[in-house]
Amino acid sequence: MEKKCSLTPHADVELGFERKPIEYFVTSPDNGINDDTGLILVIPGFGDRADGEYQKDKLRPYLANKYNCLAVGVNYFGAQLFALPGSETDYQLDVNAFQTAINDMFGVTPQEYTVNNSFDLSVLSGILAARGIRKLGTEFRLFYRNRNDINEYQSFGFLPAIDHLYVLRDVLKNYEVNRKKLIAFGTSYGGYISLLLGKFAPKTFSVLIDNSGFIKTMIENIDTIHVLRKLDCLKLNGVEYPLVNHNPWTIIDDSSPYYFSDSHRCIRNLLANEHIGITLSRYYIFHSIEDTIVPIKEKDTFCAMLRERGIEVNYRPVNSNDIDGKLFKNLNHGMDASLRGIFDLVASSDNLSKKELLTDFDEESIYRFNCGEKTYIFSYDRNYNIKVDLTDTE
Repeated sequence: MEKKCSLTPHADVELGFERKPIEYFVTSPDNGINDDTGLILVIPGFGDRADGEYQKDKLRPYLANKYNCLAVGVNYFGAQLFALPGSETDYQLDVNAFQTAINDMFGVTPQEYTVNNSFDLSVLSGILAARGIRKLGTEFRLFYRNRNDINEYQSFGFLPAIDHLYVLRDVLKNYEVNRKKLIAFGTSYGGYISLLLGKFAPKTFSVLIDNSGFIKTMIENIDTIHVLRKLDCLKLNGVEYPLVNHNPWTIIDDSSPYYFSDSHRCIRNLLANEHIGITLSRYYIFHSIEDTIVPIKEKDTFCAMLRERGIEVNYRPVNSNDIDGKLFKNLNHGMDASLRGIFDLVASSDNLSKKELLTDFDEESIYRFNCGEKTYIFSYDRNYNIKVDLTDTE
């Protein structure tokens, strides 16, 4: 059984953008909830959504029923940015620069594709296609954004992690679950969010499961104007335009309110050694030795740092001998791994519970993350509230 829920999110403490409500989904065991029913935050990665077919109909019901847990999926901040571009997106560009480049490169004047005093990309595409032009270079990039939430941008882990903590508090307030069995599980970007939850709420989760998660910010996903990355594309009338999601961040202009500073990087960096504290969570980490997106050396370093703190880490670097066509299918990023299989593997050697009933909410924990010029403060209380503050470092 699934229930769709909505709640007011935490404020955007970094950029101050207005936020829309968080949408999340609770999948309950078919046999109902009992004293041993735990909770799994099932965190989708890039390009996936909590209400997508696989998450909704296959993964969460499987986990909820087999492991007697509420399986919770969240459409976290920025989740829609990685859906395939379509009718739900607006395409934006620097019109003057774009038109000048089109004129200089192809000799097509703005008047030729202006309709009712407006720029018409479809008309331009027809003109270019008629001249045999099929694909445009990166200087003709289009920027897209979610029409339903124009304030949505790529926070890269920070706001998505807070969204999951907000959903967790809401579920704990409304359901009687076994607080010794609170699990976060994700792959790729979802795995990164799981690891950030361990950083921001180290006394809350019993088990954290990461498949191929990031370790720090990928700058090409932050400043999409100044940093080139592999681009999506938009095809109109036979012409292919490079396409990238709109983002307010800049890594160039340090006077901008949207400057992505060293402090912003630090709070998102799992290798910030001084931020690793005592945790009650057990880590299960899977990573391909040939991952070209997240180098395995970063994961090696992270796991070593956790172990130096006495934290239990079960780390499996996956090599060619592990490719079985079922659990791990290749050595690319994510390994096309079976998510149900990974969870089953963890559960086969772990009871998924911790000894302590108390969470960061019960402990009323306060964590101060010194990030250079700025300090991030996470505060919890027994009423299942969480507050995140961003202050100047004293």
